[in-house]
Amino acid sequence: MDIPEWTGRLRRKTTTAYKQQCQEMGARCWLCEQPIDYTAPPGTTNAFELDHFYPRADYPELTWEETNFRPAHASCNRARGKRDAPTALGPTTIDW
Repeated sequence: MDIPEWTGRLRRKTTTAYKQQCQEMGARCWLCEQPIDYTAPPGTTNAFELDHFYPRADYPELTWEETNFRPAHASCNRARGKRDAPTALGPTTIDW
């Protein structure tokens, strides 16, 4: 099965549609759980980026799978890099 690369017109169309969907829902960054500035220029720190829960490098077959998409800040997405999804910390022992 040939999987289209994550480039070009299809990537832009997919990203734009997912960004609009996330903006309408008020979705927060799935990595830091803070609000995303959906009006920020692409690539700036707080701007929206479509992240893949399972990294494309390791799971190319999930590149175009919508259930693998997550909203993220550009900075959070870049900091995570190509690593697997972070695990939840679970309940804390300190009351913040």
